Amino acid sequence: MPRLIPWFSKRWTFDAVPTEAWPEVLERLRGSSILLADRVASLSADLLRRAPPDGAWSIQKHAGHLSDLEPLWTGRLDDFLAGKATLRDADLTNQKTHDTDHDAQGAATLVERFSDVRGATVARLAALDAETWGRTSLHPRLQIPMRVLDLFLFVADHDNWHLARMRELA
Repeated sequence: MPRLIPWFSKRWTFDAVPTEAWPEVLERLRGSSILLADRVASLSADLLRRAPPDGAWSIQKHAGHLSDLEPLWTGRLDDFLAGKATLRDADLTNQKTHDTDHDAQGAATLVERFSDVRGATVARLAALDAETWGRTSLHPRLQIPMRVLDLFLFVADHDNWHLARMRELA
């Protein structure tokens, strides 16, 4: 199986996706919790909690990480809505994920938590008007302007990256 591009090595260009594509982005975001549930459903608790020899995250740690970052995504949405020029910074060390013992929780609990927080995010996004999807702010790490649409394409890519990593670990 080909190796994933490391997350922090990835680069994005968003100008090819029209703002009017927001319903498609919402579908991708809605689908992430379903894909997560499917990814962990048939795996043993041992496999879900097994960290690779290199000390990287277990499948469950990846699953928990998706919920850990949801406040960042909704906070950045708040930044757009407040008209901020630059989006808030992320904790690039992922301290919350490192500090939380996701492996001590059941996989179903992690899926349910992600489904709940993502559902709330999607509900907020579904209420936006078309003009708001086109609002722009600077992404602090990438140093590129992003629309609301672009941020949530980025979020969907982030979800998919972690889902693909879980597949590698299985």
